[in-house]
Order: sequence, then structure tokens, then C-alpha cells
Amino acid sequence: MVRAIRYWCHAFKVLEAKSASSVPTDFGQRLLGPQGWDPYLEDTGSLWLLHEQLLVEPSLATAWEYAFLFAVRPEFTADDLARGLEEFVSRSHPAARVAPSSFRKDVTCFIRMYAPGKTPRAFSEESIRCPFVDLELLGEGITPGSFAFTFGEKPGLSPEIVASAALRFAARTAPGARTVALTRLMRERGGPAAVFKLTESALYAALEEAAARYPQLDLSEAGGIVQLAFEDPEAAATQLLQAHYSAAGLHA
Repeated sequence: MVRAIRYWCHAFKVLEAKSASSVPTDFGQRLLGPQGWDPYLEDTGSLWLLHEQLLVEPSLATAWEYAFLFAVRPEFTADDLARGLEEFVSRSHPAARVAPSSFRKDVTCFIRMYAPGKTPRAFSEESIRCPFVDLELLGEGITPGSFAFTFGEKPGLSPEIVASAALRFAARTAPGARTVALTRLMRERGGPAAVFKLTESALYAALEEAAARYPQLDLSEAGGIVQLAFEDPEAAATQLLQAHYSAAGLHA
């Protein structure tokens, strides 16, 4: 159990390895530290931040990375996802030796993490509902036994969180740049549209609202290209998150 907790803390990037031990990351301190934004994870926005960090490179959760950023089927079964994951790992990590049962276990864990299940008749460890279900990212597909991602606006996903993710994406992928095109945020792997499963209209609306609230952001169109402009993306992202938690009454 201790190994599992440590693994997920590293996967969510709240801990990192240093000198043969695990220490809090800057993100971990800001979110969960004694003076952190949300040390008891009371706000749904915190789950969105953890979900985002799970997919940021380097991702330690390969099944999650594949499902959100590489899989292209709009609807899939657990078997479909397991087969696709096995092919993905064989291509991206050819030296890896993974038992087929491991892929199935990861897919089962992934589905239980995000998809709402049936209400159990009796309580057991298997019946515990994962809080990430509240993000409403994964639902039932049309075909019985299948699943599908849900696109559009999401509960608890504030404009500040969307805009901060866009700023961090810009800082990671184009260091030194002071603008990022909406098309990149929509289409590129690891952008907020893929991570949060947003439609173009939902992404634009969130960025437009954030730009209207915060002078450090500007959303404009030139030559048919919509761009988000900023000065210091990392600093602006932090300021937006502080504003999110202040509005939620969790951070002064």
C-alpha cells in the first residue's frame, strides 16, 4: 500500500525523487502544503489540477496518457482500450516486457477512476467511489458495455483552471513565447482541450472569460487566428489559480 501511495503521489507530481527519497514538488506544496491552496482536497478544481498533472510529461501513468492523448475512438470497450494500450506500449517502449494481464488491470483501474458505476447493494472495498468520477469525463457509450469521453463544459472546471493549463502548456511547448494560438490549444497532444475534453466553443468561452477578468491575459484575433497573449506564463498561471481558490474561499 505504501508503494502504491508513493507511486501515485509521483504520478500526480505532488512528490518527486531526490537523493533516494521522495520530497514535495513546488506544485505539491502549493496545492497540499500547510499553507496550500486546498490541503484537504475540498474543491473539485483540485481534482482537475491533479488530473492535468497526471498527463503532463513525463507521465508515469501510461494507460491514462494513452487513453486521453493517443486513443482516437470516440467509443470503446475495456477490451478495445487494453488492446490499443498494448499496441501503444509495444511501439513506444519496445524493450518493455509487460504481461497482457497488466494492461487489463490498468484499463480496469482507469475506468473505475472516471466512469460512474452502478450503486452497489453492499459496501466493500471494491464499491468505494473514486472522487474523479465527479469530473464527468467518462460516460457510457451507445453500445452496451462501452464507454465514451464526454466533451464540453465540465463541473468545477473554472476559467482560471482552463487558462492556467493553457499557460503552462505554452510554457512547456514554446519557452519564451508570449502568445499561443487557439488551434494549438485545441489540437495538439497535451493541450487543455485534449486533457479536459473540451469543445472549441467551451475552450474559447473559458479563455474569453479569463481574459476579461485578468489584465495579464489578452484574447484577440488577427488574420483569422485567435491567440491568447501573456507576459510571464508561469507567474500568470499561479496568479489565476490563487484567484480560483480565493473565489472558492479556500485561499486568502
